[in-house]
Amino acid sequence: MKRILCLLCILALVAALMAACGKNDPASPASGYDQRNDVPPGGAAGDFLPQSEIEGKLSNYRITFRFTDTNGSEKTITEMRCAEGYSLLSDGALTFVDFSKNNQYILDTKDKTGTAVPLMDDEMYRSFSIVMGGFLFGFEGYRDLGLARAGSDTVIGRKTTVYSIQVLDAQYKFWVDDEYGVTLKSSIGSSGAAEQVSQVTEFKVGGITLADMADLSAYKVEDLSSIMR
Repeated sequence: MKRILCLLCILALVAALMAACGKNDPASPASGYDQRNDVPPGGAAGDFLPQSEIEGKLSNYRITFRFTDTNGSEKTITEMRCAEGYSLLSDGALTFVDFSKNNQYILDTKDKTGTAVPLMDDEMYRSFSIVMGGFLFGFEGYRDLGLARAGSDTVIGRKTTVYSIQVLDAQYKFWVDDEYGVTLKSSIGSSGAAEQVSQVTEFKVGGITLADMADLSAYKVEDLSSIMR
């Protein structure tokens, strides 16, 4: 029982970490991932695709992005999703979800150990996580505040449109992918402070399977799924 309680605490901490990462992402100081499907008027809003359309295009993907947290440490997060499952890798901790088995695995990629628990809510894994959505749609909070086009650029070989906005003494920039309508790079610059940059380093759409997410045979997994159901 003590081990189960500890595991529940770990799962709660993972969820809290994902939420905190989304809030601490310097490119997402507003509200993170906005679930609205409509396109409101004003600013450069007319340039952006409805999020329902974007989600329809990005149901099978592998995306990695790099950012600097509030402590100045550089972090890298990789998220994968397909019809059969989901995974999120950060700092050697891998969350892997297999929808068919209704299981969630908490894996340590360094010492190759892990724990399997029942999947309590699969819906939260069938869309972008808070941290990934907060980055990809970081521009949402600025669309009606005067976000304007600032040219075009190429990020990791993909064509993007650059948008910028000045908020008090800070300038926010977003490099938005021309095909999928998500942020591939963002930055915050202000006088007297170093520019903070977050950027996608890998963007693959299609062809992702469970085998790409985790090889469970490589881990020593303690299965608590039957006990906790």
